[in-house]
Amino acid sequence: MESTSFYTRKPDLEEAYLRYVSHGHTDSFVSESFLWMMNYSRKLNNDPDLCQDFLLQFLDKLPRFLDSFSTRPGSRFTGYLARCMRFDFMNYIRKVKKYEPARCDLPVENFGYKTERTTAWNGALSYALQQIEPVHRIPMKIQCGWPLDLPELRDLCHRHSPEQARGLHQGFLRRIQDQEHWRRQHKHKMSLYFDRLHRGNRGRDYRYIRRKLERERTKNTNTVMSLREISGHLRISKAALHRRVAMGRRALRSALDQMPEQIPEIPGALEAGFLGQPDPCLIYQFSTVGDRQFLILEPIKNLEPVGISLYSQSELCYKLGLSGALAFPLHLFAPGKYLLQTTGQMLRFKLSI
Repeated sequence: MESTSFYTRKPDLEEAYLRYVSHGHTDSFVSESFLWMMNYSRKLNNDPDLCQDFLLQFLDKLPRFLDSFSTRPGSRFTGYLARCMRFDFMNYIRKVKKYEPARCDLPVENFGYKTERTTAWNGALSYALQQIEPVHRIPMKIQCGWPLDLPELRDLCHRHSPEQARGLHQGFLRRIQDQEHWRRQHKHKMSLYFDRLHRGNRGRDYRYIRRKLERERTKNTNTVMSLREISGHLRISKAALHRRVAMGRRALRSALDQMPEQIPEIPGALEAGFLGQPDPCLIYQFSTVGDRQFLILEPIKNLEPVGISLYSQSELCYKLGLSGALAFPLHLFAPGKYLLQTTGQMLRFKLSI
């Protein structure tokens, strides 16, 4: 009933088809009926971009549909074209969903800003941690809340499965976010306390609030992730993890005691993680060396070489096969938006420089 009222409001489509039969010009028919087709496609789906993409490919098939209707007298052209569009739209949706690539937005725009967290990892602590074996360093860093870099994620993938490594890393990042949220809440409570004092509300004693908040801040000495949680992800015993953490702490204390006077420059790791759904296929890391900035990509073990293509808004910048680690010099690219796409895994992610 809804489609009948819709056709009743649009009688021009029948006249446009009769004019097409008389002169045979497809372009004239498209110009007269495009508004009707656009409105009908929007009844099939609310996404305007999807409707426009569908109409672009449907207009290529339109001459075939027009010629087919000439052999079917006795039916209205409006209903016939609506059926053709509906069936072709369903086929188009199945194709789009089947080949829809996974997307991941990466925060390259944060490169120009040096925060306290990034500068701290270019000093003595970062150099001392590099002197420790990864098997002892990784669980210690996870417990303390120190970020992991690409070599450590690679080591996790080699010692365990990529799925286990990504699950551990995602749980670690969630715990870091929870701690940051708690710190923001604590800062907000303290700001309310000082605001009350500043406004002159001295009728009540607000000092107990400050003492309570400071106790909440200092009494929480729990680690970011417990040994039970780490062992659950990596499927190893808590006793083995406890020994590794203890050996890592002793090695860190020894490395700090033997620190040289001049610390060599170490590439800074801003962020590292996994790419690919449902199975991880790439490890990425944003790195800085002085004023230079790089995006490092590396395939995970036991995978076929990955094809990498980097596009700007107007052209293809790079196209190559990735069988080992690859560093894109982001400081050499012009500011703008880029799309990095992989073949085979149907993965693509956007970069804003």
